[in-house]
Amino acid sequence: KINMLGKGSIWYDNECISEKLSSKLVALICLLVLNKSRNMSKEKIISYLWPDSDDEAAKSNLRYNLWNIKKLIPQSEDGQDLLISGKDYCRINEKYFYSCDKTLLDGCKVSQIEKIEELLNLKNLFKGDFLEGLYLKNCDEFNEMILFERVVCQNKQLEILEKLIGLYDEQEQYEEALQVLGEAAAIEPYNEHFAYQTIQVYGKLGNRTAAINYYKNFEIVLRRNLNTS
Repeated sequence: KINMLGKGSIWYDNECISEKLSSKLVALICLLVLNKSRNMSKEKIISYLWPDSDDEAAKSNLRYNLWNIKKLIPQSEDGQDLLISGKDYCRINEKYFYSCDKTLLDGCKVSQIEKIEELLNLKNLFKGDFLEGLYLKNCDEFNEMILFERVVCQNKQLEILEKLIGLYDEQEQYEEALQVLGEAAAIEPYNEHFAYQTIQVYGKLGNRTAAINYYKNFEIVLRRNLNTS
């Protein structure tokens, strides 16, 4: 089991093995999972993870980390390894069974989901920022990739929350809608669409005072922090 939404962690047989893995090794596994549908050249992996090393040292580091993965993550019952490594490439073995929260998130089409329970399951995948706390010194391309994926994940999270808000509103579950609106506003505190939805839901609950107070507080936040109204 590979978790990327929050602090990166890797589990095998219900045991977290992250403490046995270096940051580079976790980064290598995550990099290959993110590119799971294709072969990834060893040259490209080295440019991500060992950009400042000379060619021989970088290749040696990669070989050592690939060997370490084989040692720490055993073969499946049918003799499959997690990774396939050729002369010039590496990839995730699609015949090896594993689960990954980021893969699940990337594969879902939020617009087609009409069940609240499914959306809640997706919402609960988010334990923090993508690979939170993982930073590799002097690996600018890898660190930039993490920042890009964080934006992608945050946009998907907001899409999930917005769809959930709409379903709660349709089913007149207004208290639940308010709770999710609060989560969305925590991510985008200046989003006027979420503010407008919140005021509408307070109106549907018959709480005119709360609606007016929310409007006034939101106006203050915009004036104070963005110098706009």
